[in-house]
Amino acid sequence: MRILTTFILTVIFLQQCCSQTADTIRIYDYLKLGDTWKLKIKNNKTFTLYTSSLFTKEDITSTGTCKIADTTIQFLCDISKLKNKYLVKERLRQFSNIPFILCGDTFPKQNNFFVPRNINYEPEDSTIIPKGICARYYRGDGLSSNIIELKQDGTYVFSDNDCIAHFKEEGTWALNNEIISFTPKEEKWSMLEWVTKDRKLYLTESYLVGKKVAKKVTQTKKTIVTETFFFLSKEPIYLND
Repeated sequence: MRILTTFILTVIFLQQCCSQTADTIRIYDYLKLGDTWKLKIKNNKTFTLYTSSLFTKEDITSTGTCKIADTTIQFLCDISKLKNKYLVKERLRQFSNIPFILCGDTFPKQNNFFVPRNINYEPEDSTIIPKGICARYYRGDGLSSNIIELKQDGTYVFSDNDCIAHFKEEGTWALNNEIISFTPKEEKWSMLEWVTKDRKLYLTESYLVGKKVAKKVTQTKKTIVTETFFFLSKEPIYLND
């Protein structure tokens, strides 16, 4: 009887361990000249902001809590503890999302990700584009970049550029329920896989947003799901070639 009881308790314990609620970590990876940062949210409760530049390594800038509603999100922290007080200066708001994040400004939320401000972009600027181009999106730090150009005929060009080499991918695109699906000419592999796993990008007013998901199980049988979002910023004004 004692052996049976021990066996039953062991089974119950293992079931409880295996049925633990997974931890969800969302990482927002933003790469733009003068506005480069990563923001990690754990279980929709706490956040960690990482910043870097062309000349500095990625470092923790601040931590705090999240205030999440149905359509908005805020990040709350104690800015008096910041090492770099310049990050909350008013003039930095002309160039970067960082002071908006640190000062608790409200951001819109869409499809489980928050939408940063596209600094120096105005929606009405989209009317000034070359003939045949629907929109152009950029991700880069000034030394290297990824550019997606959506054409009005339903084709796209994905460009990868740096100081050494330039690569280009072409294919077709289609929009459905605020999600753009891409079909490259070379179907075995796509440069899109750098920013999304399924060759689909979420569409917002100012961005294309890619999502990649990774799962791992710890030694204590805890499942951790990490969702990483990559932003490609809509470019403001396009001059005729």
